[in-house]
Amino acid sequence: MSNTNKYGKKKQSGKKVAWKPISMSDFFCYLSLVIYMGMVKLKSLTDYWKTSSLYQLPFPMTVMSCKRFLVLSQALHISDPKVDEANDKKRGTATFDRLCKIKPLYSSIVEACKTYFQPAQNVSIDERMVASKARIGLKQYMRNKPTKWGYKLFVLADSVCAYTCNFFVYEGKNSFATGKGLGYDSVMELLDFQLLGKGYKLFVDNFYTSPTLFADLRKREWMDTREVVMCTTIHKSFSGDHVVRRVKDGAGVWTTKNVPIPTAVKDYNKSMGGMDVPKGQKGTAWRRCCVVCKMKSPITCATCSVTLCFTSERDCYGIWHQQQNIV
Repeated sequence: MSNTNKYGKKKQSGKKVAWKPISMSDFFCYLSLVIYMGMVKLKSLTDYWKTSSLYQLPFPMTVMSCKRFLVLSQALHISDPKVDEANDKKRGTATFDRLCKIKPLYSSIVEACKTYFQPAQNVSIDERMVASKARIGLKQYMRNKPTKWGYKLFVLADSVCAYTCNFFVYEGKNSFATGKGLGYDSVMELLDFQLLGKGYKLFVDNFYTSPTLFADLRKREWMDTREVVMCTTIHKSFSGDHVVRRVKDGAGVWTTKNVPIPTAVKDYNKSMGGMDVPKGQKGTAWRRCCVVCKMKSPITCATCSVTLCFTSERDCYGIWHQQQNIV
């Protein structure tokens, strides 16, 4: 709020109407309108304040005027303007902070993620995309993710409920300089080493796997599981488990076959689900039916390409993957 007042005063300097400082009450009113607009969709912001006898919404006008809302939207600022100016002078150098304007809120969110949740035994690290159409250099493209364009986060998540325990925003190839690779640096940045040696298990994919990382985690008494094909420090090579797979025989006919599966692979498939949580898709989302209960659902599993329910009343997502031995 303080930084918004500083930036608003600077932005309105020299204009006919001087900046009117906002209070905490004003800020909460502004947030209530943002939440309201997320639930009530209109084509433009000014439509929320229409006074037509045939079409008008009473709530926005009782909170604040349209002009005041637009002024606050333009002045909303997270960082201190003086800090921004000092950072802008460093542009083009190694000390320039690309996240400077969101850093106060960013740091608070990361700290809250670490503070208010105790992860279960299995945790995983992977990339997660936050959708964005902004024209900014931080935006990334990942073709194998459900959200292909946006900001890329490296995330440490609980494998059971997908809660984000820790994360950081990827700023580019030069954001780390250890020389041991981005995968190594990401794991070392995200892990809470106070939890090491207490029975936690870490699951990652082949991007993060390296002998150097394994050796360094082993020195710190970390019990970890990750996949090269398949590299693990907590499983036997084979425990006698099998899964049913559909394969083509010599005549090209589909049949079922029992395939041996190492316990490491089963645990990996089960515990790496904390990153790409099921997401709804636009357009025909509510026209599709769940393959388990046959009720309409907007949720599609990005891995299996099937529609499944994932609600507090029905967990068809979990049931389906257990039936298919994808656990």
